[in-house]
Amino acid sequence: MAAEPGVHDPGATALIPFTTIATFPIGTFLENIAARSNGTLLISSMISGEIFYLDPKATDPQSTLLTLHSFNSSNLQSSSEEAAYGTNNIAEALVEDHNTPDIFYTFSGIHGKAGTWSIFRLDLRTFNPSSHPQIEVKKLADVPHALWLNGGTMLPSGILLIAESRLGQVVAYNLSTNTISIWLEHPLLGKVTALPEWPAINGIQYFRGSVFATSSDRAIVLRMDADPLTGAYIHDSIKVVAENLTGDDLAFDQHGNAYIATNPAQSVMKVSGLGAGEETGEKVTIIGGEGIKETAGPTAVAFGRGEGDRRSVYVTTTGGIVKAVGEGVGVARVVRALVGVRGVF
Repeated sequence: MAAEPGVHDPGATALIPFTTIATFPIGTFLENIAARSNGTLLISSMISGEIFYLDPKATDPQSTLLTLHSFNSSNLQSSSEEAAYGTNNIAEALVEDHNTPDIFYTFSGIHGKAGTWSIFRLDLRTFNPSSHPQIEVKKLADVPHALWLNGGTMLPSGILLIAESRLGQVVAYNLSTNTISIWLEHPLLGKVTALPEWPAINGIQYFRGSVFATSSDRAIVLRMDADPLTGAYIHDSIKVVAENLTGDDLAFDQHGNAYIATNPAQSVMKVSGLGAGEETGEKVTIIGGEGIKETAGPTAVAFGRGEGDRRSVYVTTTGGIVKAVGEGVGVARVVRALVGVRGVF
């Protein structure tokens, strides 16, 4: 019999108001979100393999929604074998290049199928929703052994780190040398249950010298240290810094507080001081929670970067695909909430 996954502790509750910015049809699995330097948003839809653009500053943000790219165009091959998240090429994390604004990286492949996964570059430097609505998408590298590339983050040294959610690895892609390596493989990054297809390591975020990751199936948050010059994993630095937290993707504010989407726990949780060395930081549910349909299935959190929203977070949801609220799965949403502090990018 498979081991039981960790139990989610909702901590204290201090809910803040949120506003729906955009909705997507029932069955849409919004996966990740990134704020551009001009305040607009990029959103990935996992199961459909699409990348969307949204302008939250508009009077009617919904009207600005554009599909920028699909990884399931006619020239891409799809699998005939049924997988937990469908047979399409899926779309995962959105990571901006630290040195070049409007260059983003993402990962796509068929869930559970080796030989299908690759790293892609999204170039939005000439993108304009009115005059030039196209973006350049380029494959950078294949990751032949991968079964599920999920969360991603970038180190200052120019290394892209990727969560491999089936094999329990952190994969490294060196942008300068165009090489793939295993940054870390460790039992704490792996699964404890066989089914369902819930990720092992999932969200991953660099913050002030350390790499933080959610290990969803174990319901823990981990910290790993990176060499400031080379970006290499510092041996034996992995440590559990939060428990009983079924985290997905995460973001940090300037004080080191973590904001973690909890997907099946239906909430966004703030963990005080997680990035500032407080390993027993207070856990507070600030958005959503059990029974709140409007935020069912939160997957990712991103701080705003526009003039009027730098103290706000945006949250993507699935409508409850992993765990529904009420009578069944609802529409997927992007919601905004004022948290009162700026984020770190």
